[in-house]
Amino acid sequence: SPSVSDEGGVLRWEILGGSNYFAVDSNWIKVIGRLDFEALPSDTQTILVRVTDEGGLKDTAQILITVRDVNEAPVFDNAPDS
Repeated sequence: SPSVSDEGGVLRWEILGGSNYFAVDSNWIKVIGRLDFEALPSDTQTILVRVTDEGGLKDTAQILITVRDVNEAPVFDNAPDS
């Protein structure tokens, strides 16, 4: 659901730049596709967001998102048949 300002108006969020791994969907920041921790250039991703109210007032903020590694089960490429 859309965010509501203090005055009761609807706020519109958008990503202006930074990491290409994230997008705004229904005013939520969501991951696009799959994040591969080992392939990321850094464990911290940065995005620049802008919020606009119904009156046209805008503000921007830089958001830092820390991506954590998970303990994945090993995968064997040449596992012997059982």
